[in-house]
Amino acid sequence: MRRFWPNKITGANAGGPRRLPMRTRWAARVAQFGRWADMLDLADTTFRAYRKKSGLITLHLRTFLLIRAEVGFSLAAYLRKLCFSIHLPGFKESIECTHDLWYAATFRTSEPLMAHDLWVSAVVGRREVPQCIATLRMDYHLSFTGHFAEEPATWTRKVVVVPRYPRAR
Repeated sequence: MRRFWPNKITGANAGGPRRLPMRTRWAARVAQFGRWADMLDLADTTFRAYRKKSGLITLHLRTFLLIRAEVGFSLAAYLRKLCFSIHLPGFKESIECTHDLWYAATFRTSEPLMAHDLWVSAVVGRREVPQCIATLRMDYHLSFTGHFAEEPATWTRKVVVVPRYPRAR
């Protein structure tokens, strides 16, 4: 009688049977780079501020979500959560942002990197926003194993806000 033991190299199968059918070696490789703290990044972090017809200011960021990975994978299959908030100087609370992410990889490079189109926007409850440096927070949860002990991660960066509207005199 032959016994089969779980893969103990990376712990990709820790937590019971697989929830997604994939080969063991591939699951282990994906789980390895899932542990990197700096797996996600943004290509550009400059928010443009525009005035809406209502007079309120809206912030727009058009960038690429960069994912460091040696193996290509479907982001839609493993991304459980993605949300953004921005904290402007002089505001007591952060502003929740909406986002639109293109899940198909826009392109792959010769480096171990995938790029996905990303649009982030937020409506500011003021009629003026000066050029400033704000704090962008991204909360995300990439789950390669489906294990309940996997934790969501947080990423924060300083970003520039540039007004693109005529200033009030």
